[in-house]
Amino acid sequence: TAAAVAALSGPQDVPDEKVREFAAKRDEVMAVMQSIPGVDCPKPQGAFYVFPDVSAYFGKSHGGKVIANDVELCNALLDAKGVAVVPGSAFGEPRAIRISYTCPTPQLAPGLERIREFFSEMQ
Repeated sequence: TAAAVAALSGPQDVPDEKVREFAAKRDEVMAVMQSIPGVDCPKPQGAFYVFPDVSAYFGKSHGGKVIANDVELCNALLDAKGVAVVPGSAFGEPRAIRISYTCPTPQLAPGLERIREFFSEMQ
């Protein structure tokens, strides 16, 4: 218990910095999600991931392959752009995907750009 007391009563500069870092990452991800037509992305209040509804893209195709559901979309995104996201159906929401922003900050912008490209290439 002494460690817990020290963690909560000691300097808070590290936790405060992490809160700022994750808020900035969240805002960066939200900006990209909001720029993709048809994607509805609620703003997370304390999570380290977003959970955008991408169902507007079901029935469209990427690279000649029709995307029928969240699992196929995640697989196509990984195959085409090397970006891994998790199907929403794993969390009970098959219309969505889960995008974590716990990656190192320098990796976030390129990954988000590849996600944006993927959706812009859908037909």
